[in-house]
Amino acid sequence: MLNFKIFNSTKNAMLNKTYSTPMLREDLQEGIETYSKQYSLQTNYKRQYKLKRGIDVAFSSLALLITSPILAISAIALKLDSKGPLIFKQVRIGENGKPFVIYKLRSMKNNLALQGNGDRAHDSRVTKVGKFIRKHGIDELPQFWNIIKGDMSLVGPRPWIPKEVNEMKPEQMLRYGNKPGLAMVCYSYSKAMPKNLQSTLKKNREFTHDENIEIEQNFYKNWNWKKEPKALFYFLRDLVIGRHI
Repeated sequence: MLNFKIFNSTKNAMLNKTYSTPMLREDLQEGIETYSKQYSLQTNYKRQYKLKRGIDVAFSSLALLITSPILAISAIALKLDSKGPLIFKQVRIGENGKPFVIYKLRSMKNNLALQGNGDRAHDSRVTKVGKFIRKHGIDELPQFWNIIKGDMSLVGPRPWIPKEVNEMKPEQMLRYGNKPGLAMVCYSYSKAMPKNLQSTLKKNREFTHDENIEIEQNFYKNWNWKKEPKALFYFLRDLVIGRHI
């Protein structure tokens, strides 16, 4: 059974208060442990992982410095637009099944964010300012701090909530040998995938839950850090042109 030692500190209060029992089914955690061992046996894995981590920290530190004026302006606009905290916090499942608190600029009306998932592109809970910062990915800029802390990476699988992960199968746990990403593989890498995996994109529709999982699994079957710059490029391009939702 998964057993986390959660320290009773301020930064871990959400984890300690909300989740006093193991977050993942035992068979899912066993699947994660199996795939983690497979990763460690890959040629040059440790060296590539250290390189990836170094790039994550350097890029994110610079990005926070550069985007700090944008964050400040967005914070003022959010305060004028609606009441509530500036930062939205939520528990997600990270590398090796470990839970962490993700940070975002609040884009929804206060106290409504946890009432359901909704359609990200057409969600009535989203404020006027929230729609703009979502379109350009500004709401996700605080996640650079998650990356610096080591909870996330620049490129990685989607950071699912515990409930969503517990609906998955053990053979779908390959992604959890990796840190969740700011540039999510299911959205970014999909644009750089082989043609036979791009039918959904050609039909101009959103990926289903299972398709997202399939894309992430495919990405990590033969993981190499050289795959990631292309995924990051598509993510940053979508932010610039306002295609990110």
